[in-house]
Amino acid sequence: KQWKTKFSIGALSVTPFINCGLKDVYLEDTCGNVLLKTSYLEANLLRMPTTKKLVVRNVVIENSQCNLIKDKHKMNFQFIIDYFKSNKPKKKKPKKPPFVIEVRDLKMKNMDFMLLNKDSDRPIVKNMFAPNKIVCKNINLHFKDISIIKDSINVEMKELSTKERFGLELKEMSCKFVVSSKGIEAKDAKIKTQSSNLAFDAKMKTTTWKTYKYFIDSVYCKINMKKGSVAGMKDACYWTPKVSNCTQKIALNFKGEGWISNMRVKDMDIRSNNTRILAYGNVVGLPYIKNTYFNIVIKDVSCSYND
Repeated sequence: KQWKTKFSIGALSVTPFINCGLKDVYLEDTCGNVLLKTSYLEANLLRMPTTKKLVVRNVVIENSQCNLIKDKHKMNFQFIIDYFKSNKPKKKKPKKPPFVIEVRDLKMKNMDFMLLNKDSDRPIVKNMFAPNKIVCKNINLHFKDISIIKDSINVEMKELSTKERFGLELKEMSCKFVVSSKGIEAKDAKIKTQSSNLAFDAKMKTTTWKTYKYFIDSVYCKINMKKGSVAGMKDACYWTPKVSNCTQKIALNFKGEGWISNMRVKDMDIRSNNTRILAYGNVVGLPYIKNTYFNIVIKDVSCSYND
């Protein structure tokens, strides 16, 4: 009643300090849109919680739907944050070790996710990526050894697969990563799609959570694309129609550093069929390709007559 929206739980099963299960959870936002819906959610504790730590053995979430909508510069879950937010001034508390939350195993099966930005007037084109409308179907993921300490999240992603609205199918993704207000670090990352197979390490440096809002110009990135990575041009067609009929695959490895809008690349080794290019340089202006400046130094080129 206080949220002025609809929230229901079909069934609840609780074994104190051991297990909690929820069935048919349903939540609408204040405009009547489905915010969250899940057929089953279960969490099992590994041991009794203390004042310092909560350890969960496993979490299972099945057949879910989550719709995030931004309208008039507010997200549709803001009413929940506002409800629990206190207007009282914060009191200075004595410093003590942070409370730690650990989840040993988390599995999510068959989840649909949508992120819609109604504040953006960018056109949504069929079979093309649009940041103002991200729709992922049939998400399946498996996380191991999750730990949350203050605003830092450590997790090992064992598996992630989904199919996006514009046609890209993420067959497999795995990595060990840390997410915080100071940045993101991904180790031993692997991404596999219909035509690409990439392996890399990456770091992104930020100052606060707000930095991510201005990702292109404000987040400093380092990436090491490893030898053996293959990029399929078929995947690139979701970002630009210029290569829509291209099925070529390119083997590549390089090291990149800088911002998306101003990236320096070195030790670049690109191969396709019998063609090989060794190069370095910088790219300024991405992601706006029509205004992008490429300053590339070609160290060596080898090619065949057929290529």
